[in-house]
Formats: sequence, C-alpha cells, structure tokens
Amino acid sequence: MRMTRPVMIASVDSKVVENRPTEGHRISGSKVLAGATSLPRSGGPNQSLSSNNAMPRPLHKTSTVKAKEKGRLHGAGLRLSSQVAREIEDSVKVKTELVDEAAELIAQMAFLVATRFRAGHKLIIFGNGGSAADAQHIAAEFVGRYMVEREALPAIALTTDTSALTAIGNDYGFEHIFSRQIRALAKRGDVALGISTSGESQNVVRGLTVARELGLVTLGFTGRNGGKMRNLVDLCLCVPSSSTPRVQEAHMLVGHILTGIVENVLLSEKKPKFSGSLMTRSR
Repeated sequence: MRMTRPVMIASVDSKVVENRPTEGHRISGSKVLAGATSLPRSGGPNQSLSSNNAMPRPLHKTSTVKAKEKGRLHGAGLRLSSQVAREIEDSVKVKTELVDEAAELIAQMAFLVATRFRAGHKLIIFGNGGSAADAQHIAAEFVGRYMVEREALPAIALTTDTSALTAIGNDYGFEHIFSRQIRALAKRGDVALGISTSGESQNVVRGLTVARELGLVTLGFTGRNGGKMRNLVDLCLCVPSSSTPRVQEAHMLVGHILTGIVENVLLSEKKPKFSGSLMTRSR
C-alpha cells in the first residue's frame, strides 16, 4: 500500500502557506506552526486546504464589446437612427389621429365594460398572434390590477388554453377555436372583445358571430376600414392606419386606457366591493 506524503502548514509573515517537504528539502524562512495538522496529499500541488483558507483569485475585467465592434455599432447607430425616428413619429401620428377620431368611442367602450362588470358579467377577449398577446395582456390587467388596488375583475383570454386550442383546431378546424370556447364559457350579457388588425381573421369573425347569437355585447379592435368585423360588433375601434405594427401599438394603448377608465368608473361609484386606492405600479 502506497503511503501518502504529509502536507505541513507553515506561517510566513502572519500568512498561512502550504509546504510539502520532500527528501533533502529544508524549510527556510518559516516556522512550522506548533500543533500543525498533517493532511493527506491526495491532489495536485495547487490543491487548496479548504474553502476558508483558499486565497481569492484576482478578478479580471474584460469588455464584452471590443473597441472595433464599438466602432461598428456607433456607425450603425448613426446610419439607422433616422429609421428609428421615422417609426416613432409614425406611431405618434397614428395615436394623435386616434384622439380626434376615437376618443369618445373608447370612453363608451370602457363605460360599457364597467357597467357589465358591475352587473356580474365577464369580459372575453381573443385574437391571433400579436393580438393574442394583447388579449392576454388586457385580461391580466383586469384580473390582476392596473393602477388601482381593487377586487379582481372577471376577464378571460381565449388564447391561453393550449389543450383546448389544439383539440378544437384538430377536431373542428382552426376557424372554430374561439367560437367553440365562447359557446362553452359565455353567458348572455357578457362582453366579447375580438382583436384583429385586418378585421378579416376568420376565427375572430366566427367568434364574434357566435357571441352575438348568444346575446353578448360585442366590441372590436381593428385597423383602417374594420374589415368584416366592423358590421359584427356593437362598437368597433378602427385604428387609422393600414400598418400592422402601428395598429397593434394603438390597440395596446387603448387596452390600457380602457382598463384605467373601468377602474375609475367602478371606484367612483363608491360601493364597498370595488373600494380601492391609487398606487404606483411596481412591474
């Protein structure tokens, strides 16, 4: 059986160091600590004694973006900044036109949703792609909170149940994914909000058609001319743009405004169920 060579701990200038004497080797300039413990030498010469005694490694600061790359980024920033400015200006222009064309309509939508919530009904929201994300975002503002600490409000996005979406899509067809859920979940007097930038999405159109058949109040968020949705809903917001990104940006702005007005309307009624207080959002 091979014997392990002992490791001696010595002190030099009040610092603990590690010495591993070999045959014919003498320790100079140090004193062996009295009662020093011998440790088995099971690792390499750089083995640390313990996590407490290990010397800290120096931190090397390295830049993730090298100077040459920074130069290219600077050039790209100067070259592309005009596009950034143009897109922001386009977005602002659309929202400014929205003030003139749809401010009263948006207020009517919000008041209608608030009164339906007060009567014990719920809001059902649906759309595809970015509009699906908007549906979930708006529903979350109602179920959670927007600017006021208050009771949760019943809003459902029909875009979150992947099992239902895939089962209905597989068994009946993609155009039925919202209408089938509305038949299962909606009650007369509820509010259905369909979102489509073109107003032509077949599954959204079918969902709104079924909602009307069941006696729901119907709202629509869409783009320039409203498409088929325009004639299927009680109130239709047609964002004055044919650009999908600009329309989607306006939809989310209106979604926030809608939520804020609903909260204010419910709180202004001063009924205990919806008592709350203004607060600063932390998220």
